[in-house]
Amino acid sequence: MLPCQKHLFRLPAGLHYLNCAYMSPLARGVEAAGLEGLRRKRDPSSIPPAMFFEESDEARRLFGRLVGVPADSVALIPAASYGLATAARNLAVSRGQNLVIMHEQFPSNVYTWRRLAEESGAELRTVGPSTSATSWDEQILDAVDESTALVTMSAVHWADGNCSTSRPSRPVRGRQAPPSLWMPRSLPEPWTWMPARWAWTPWYAPPTSG
Repeated sequence: MLPCQKHLFRLPAGLHYLNCAYMSPLARGVEAAGLEGLRRKRDPSSIPPAMFFEESDEARRLFGRLVGVPADSVALIPAASYGLATAARNLAVSRGQNLVIMHEQFPSNVYTWRRLAEESGAELRTVGPSTSATSWDEQILDAVDESTALVTMSAVHWADGNCSTSRPSRPVRGRQAPPSLWMPRSLPEPWTWMPARWAWTPWYAPPTSG
């Protein structure tokens, strides 16, 4: 279990802050980096052109190591919505296919696919949380069939904290070639190590600020 990390933040003593879906607190290290950036801007003559690339390349390398991809596969973008829009524009979807999304996901991970469904004539399938013994993951798998072009979901639901617990535990009905899988949030290990037979096409668009 992860030990207490409160010393890394400047939250008031006695406060247990849980509302990170609204806004996350800055860690002390992030605060220090932000202040250093402001200090650099006091004298732009001290900022060489290489500085625009060196630190961002290092950030790409570190994130790539986290999710198991090379730095060249990581792009820095202003918001998760840009990454979602890019994925949508590069996904071939046609009438008769369907897109599977989770109920009440982060807005950027809903509007993008609504628009793609409208433009392509595909069906948008929204899967709500389970009201029975069946897990939400299993209900999502039940919504996937031979006409599914994409499954998009969060490892941790941004509004209620529901976790996508594990890798798929059974074959998807009717699927020979699995659909693309869009995971817009940071992934826990079970999603990172998908069995090769699923051959998902992974996309990640993790937020970088609160």
